[in-house]
Amino acid sequence: MLLKIKKINPLKSTRLVWLHGWGQDHKSFVPLANMFEDCQNILVDMAGFGIAKQPDQPWGTADYANDLAEFLSNEKKAKKTYLIGHSFGCRVALRYTYQFPDKIDGLILIAAAGLKKKRSLAFKIKAFFLKSLAKLISKIDKIFKTNLKQQYANKFGSADYRSAKGIMRQVFVKTISEDLSEIATQIKTKTLLISGEKDQETPPEFGQRYQKLLPNSQFFELPNFDHYSILTTGKYQLQNLIANFIKNN
Repeated sequence: MLLKIKKINPLKSTRLVWLHGWGQDHKSFVPLANMFEDCQNILVDMAGFGIAKQPDQPWGTADYANDLAEFLSNEKKAKKTYLIGHSFGCRVALRYTYQFPDKIDGLILIAAAGLKKKRSLAFKIKAFFLKSLAKLISKIDKIFKTNLKQQYANKFGSADYRSAKGIMRQVFVKTISEDLSEIATQIKTKTLLISGEKDQETPPEFGQRYQKLLPNSQFFELPNFDHYSILTTGKYQLQNLIANFIKNN
């Protein structure tokens, strides 16, 4: 279940719901949220992160969106509600907005994930080979009762995959396999897209593609920031963009 960690200014009429990235928790947004004293800020740990319990089965973004919907239904209504996501949190924010369009007044996506990276032919061939090898290793483990798959994962899996524990490894695979480009075209909610120039995980190209997919969106690229520094040293630029977006929406 999604777990509310911190609630700032609960009586304010504009509500900001902050959805953190993969491997992070609500604390990644605390410095930025504290800059919006005139809003009601709700910071959460999503299921499987921070101190929130892991889901009991491999969740996809639709499950996280439903969990968020249940959580917000128990919160006092605000005049306006905005979802603010970072990376993985953008996946959940997009899915929620798609499923519950009337519940959200604005969408703010920072370093948005959810699109497939453009890959070279060489990369695709290598990925196909590694995927085939993984399937073969799984069969060998099943027949000979070995544990080669774990060794394979430790050698070839991404840092996020290796660090995921228990069922969260399956959650990771399921969520990153989702391509949200199709649902993005059906979201009419006003959206602010922000990317860091030096972001390698979710490059600015993602923001540019999302701008073309989301019919009511605007995109900003912030120079010199990467996937994580955009939330820290880039918080003042984010504050300005977010404040103007809310003011004009």
